[in-house]
Amino acid sequence: MGEAVVLRAARPSVLRLIVPGLSVVFMAALSVAAISVVLGGNPSVSAILLAVVIIGVTLWLCWDVAKSLGVVPLARVDAGATGIMITPPLMAWRTRHHAMTAGEPVAVAVMRQSSFLGATHVYRFTQGTAHVSLVSPSPVREADLDALAAAFAEVGTSLTVTLNDLGRGRGAHRDRPTPDQP
Repeated sequence: MGEAVVLRAARPSVLRLIVPGLSVVFMAALSVAAISVVLGGNPSVSAILLAVVIIGVTLWLCWDVAKSLGVVPLARVDAGATGIMITPPLMAWRTRHHAMTAGEPVAVAVMRQSSFLGATHVYRFTQGTAHVSLVSPSPVREADLDALAAAFAEVGTSLTVTLNDLGRGRGAHRDRPTPDQP
């Protein structure tokens, strides 16, 4: 495999980080309270389960904010003459994946769903039956996309990108007239 390209999210504006940051602070406070309840005496099973859920949600929110800031990578892409591996972080870096074939075209479907609290970007890399999906709270950095395109071109792989903006979440379009309505 050739040199690895690391995909990171573009850093959002400060205003886009206020709500997730406050959510992390609130959930961290709940986690501390849950831990103190569990360690404070004779906790019930439901208190322990609730503490596990609260701590899990807190860790997930921290992970999401770290991805938004570009601290944690979205994926590592290894492109070489033997194949292309797109690997998301954590457990996936330690597991086996089916490599995409170098020289064969790769399609990337980029889907964006916006909401009140921000947006979700899904990047789905597909080649034949092999596919990898990456989820990010922010779009991938331009420099990383340029490096990815250069790495794919180096191994003779064409990259086709389709963009699909899914708009706002459910119910956001109810009050808008359709083009055929006055």
